[in-house]
Amino acid sequence: WENEYPAIADIEENIRRAESAGYHVFHHFVQPSADWWESFYLPLEEHIEKLRENSGNDKTLDSLLSSTRKEIDIFRKYGEYYSYAFYLMRKA
Repeated sequence: WENEYPAIADIEENIRRAESAGYHVFHHFVQPSADWWESFYLPLEEHIEKLRENSGNDKTLDSLLSSTRKEIDIFRKYGEYYSYAFYLMRKA
């Protein structure tokens, strides 16, 4: 994970980081993976394919699409091992 997401950490570490930066975390929650699939990754996959068909030789776009495809593939393969968490905080 260090190569793809160098700042990835567990919830406790993220709260510690926020508090070290002067914030009080008063709530956090983990987004269910089904939400990511249904509302984000599956529609994104469709758009990637459409954009790729019409991208011509745009190397910047191709690089972005490949990177996004890699993120989707990582979540598909390893999504049971990590989640997206959200933190509600205010300046302490």
